Amino acid sequence: MQLRADFRRHQQWLQPIKPKIGTLMALGDENYRLITQLVPNLVHLEGTHDSTKNNQLGLHLNIIEQTKYTSLFLLTHQISSKSAIPNATFRAYHDAYQLELIALESRLHHISNQYEKPALYDKIQANTFINKWLHYCRDHHYYFKPIK
Repeated sequence: MQLRADFRRHQQWLQPIKPKIGTLMALGDENYRLITQLVPNLVHLEGTHDSTKNNQLGLHLNIIEQTKYTSLFLLTHQISSKSAIPNATFRAYHDAYQLELIALESRLHHISNQYEKPALYDKIQANTFINKWLHYCRDHHYYFKPIK
């Protein structure tokens, strides 16, 4: 009985995603909310920052560029001492509350800079992966401390 209930609850993830720009925008909005929970003062940060948990390898944040309304940064999850995947470059639009995935180094996902099929589908898949990764980081308490 429990297995059937779990299946119904997660059934939406089994449905094929219809690539729509609105879906991508909704993911960008949710991902922006998640990144600002992990990095509460993203708009003010510069340089490189680390978030470790219980002396484990953790998240690395490298701010590439800060402008009045955007932040360009690289976020890497150090999986082992030799492996750093996923490795993602983002642009956060602070005025629009959107997080755009610029580049993703992952064995599972490839993204292009196009917004038409099939590239739009690939962007949605990659952003869905990012969404799950950011949820994982938040749920496992990988936070970057605010600057005082």
